[in-house]
Amino acid sequence: MKITHRSLKVRLTFVTIAFTLLATFTLVGVSLYQLHRTSRANLLQSVEFNLQLASELIQADIQHLDRLRIRASVHSQTIDFLSSDDFAIPGTRLHAQLTDDMAQNQAARYLRRLIITDTDLSRRVQVGIFLDRIPVMPHVLYMLGDFYENAISEWRGIVYDPFSILGVEPVFYMISPIRYGRAAEVIGYIYIALSTNILLAPLSGLPLPEQGNLYLTIDEKSYPIYGNRFMEPISFNNAQPSRDIPVNATTKIFTYTNGSRYTAVSISLGNTGLILTQSFPSGLFFSEVILVGWIILFVFLGVLILGFIITRNVNHMANLAENLMESRIEDEKKKHELEYKMLQNQVNPHFLYNTLNSIKWMASIQNATGIVEMTVALSRLLMSVAKTNKTLVPLSRELGLLEDYIVISRYRFGNSIVFNVDVAEEFLDTPIPIFTLQPLAENAILHGFETSNKAGTVTVTVQKTAQNRIEVVVQDDGVGISDDVIKELFDEEDNHGLFSKVGIRNVHARLQYEFGSEYGIRIESQLGEYTRVIVGIPTFMPTKEEKINI
Repeated sequence: MKITHRSLKVRLTFVTIAFTLLATFTLVGVSLYQLHRTSRANLLQSVEFNLQLASELIQADIQHLDRLRIRASVHSQTIDFLSSDDFAIPGTRLHAQLTDDMAQNQAARYLRRLIITDTDLSRRVQVGIFLDRIPVMPHVLYMLGDFYENAISEWRGIVYDPFSILGVEPVFYMISPIRYGRAAEVIGYIYIALSTNILLAPLSGLPLPEQGNLYLTIDEKSYPIYGNRFMEPISFNNAQPSRDIPVNATTKIFTYTNGSRYTAVSISLGNTGLILTQSFPSGLFFSEVILVGWIILFVFLGVLILGFIITRNVNHMANLAENLMESRIEDEKKKHELEYKMLQNQVNPHFLYNTLNSIKWMASIQNATGIVEMTVALSRLLMSVAKTNKTLVPLSRELGLLEDYIVISRYRFGNSIVFNVDVAEEFLDTPIPIFTLQPLAENAILHGFETSNKAGTVTVTVQKTAQNRIEVVVQDDGVGISDDVIKELFDEEDNHGLFSKVGIRNVHARLQYEFGSEYGIRIESQLGEYTRVIVGIPTFMPTKEEKINI
């Protein structure tokens, strides 16, 4: 079977499309997988950070109140109260001390009550909320059930306050023994109950993922938190550690089932024995990925269909237009570069000739004094012209080239020519074509002073105009230029008079090549008084930034 050119092209097109689709779907799959991993890591890190922040706030308040409990357990007045035969006076002193300690505690607003009693429950002191309490009698203390058997210094759980008249507010409590003597004999007990707001307040502003839940684990009982209250404790069924790596080593990430599969992040609250857990459906990790996947799929199908339609109609025309445009751009670029290099390579031979003669003359009449400085300046000038590969340089560098020329000119003309350069620092980074100012300064000397054998001053200044452009001004107080000569300087025909294209016109042409026809040089002069050459350049050039290396 003979394969025609058309059928071969169709087959190649089909293979190309198939390969493109395969590569696209592979890339999309990898991207979605990476998005899933990133989304999961970001969500877990965000949850861990929020829990860590809340836990630090909770720990701070609990530690303040725990220090109050510890202080009450070891205070000398507590020992006197529990060990003295007559406990009335020691009890009064202990109550006053506890009241004072509570007033100075930063977290006292969460303390509901603190009770100290002996082992027989025959003597007791209570501080806390006085408007909502019942007398602490032995039968009331026994309402705690495990008072004797399990009196340990750990937070026990959340119960309704048995010492409250209303009995409707749950409290977060601890019962711990009071020991005395070398044998650490238990001589009493201390009961401390805190408002659950000490736990709920820092959690109230905690951002929760969609369908997320908060749990507080106390004494291996996990209490769900809904709104501003605790619910009956639950257990995490089939809890399995997750392969996700937390930010902190003390954080645990695990999964469990409760009808659906959940992912949970747990943080221990320091040495309080409490654990704060936040859980959310494991499918939450995939919701963003699925949404992005559908968007990518619809966009891809739309682009694919539109691409087929456009390709069938305009592919050939687009190729022709692109080829033509590239050809025109390349031609214009080559022409521009050629013309620019021709202009830039036209170095004034009179300047080099006169300078070399000056060096030769000085070497023959003096013992090399000044030759080093003059030669170094000339070398820098020649190197800047011959080796630079930039069309634009900062104004600071161009002024450096001008300073080298000034060094040479001092030896050529002695003190008869004075140079003044007064440029504000804000203009030093302004881009300008290289070797712009030296030809203008040289023209000022040769045609302003040398022909008349008179002394003079050349001044270089920079100013900003109202049209948001910068003007570099090179002014001399020489013989001046007539209006006819100024007009001839910018004629298209070659000029071979006092001012050649290598000088004024060269600079003017390069400025217009670089910045456009609205920029360049203009000359103001008054015969016998002054000549002012003004170089107009833009303050910025968004299309030439790649040529600037300041």
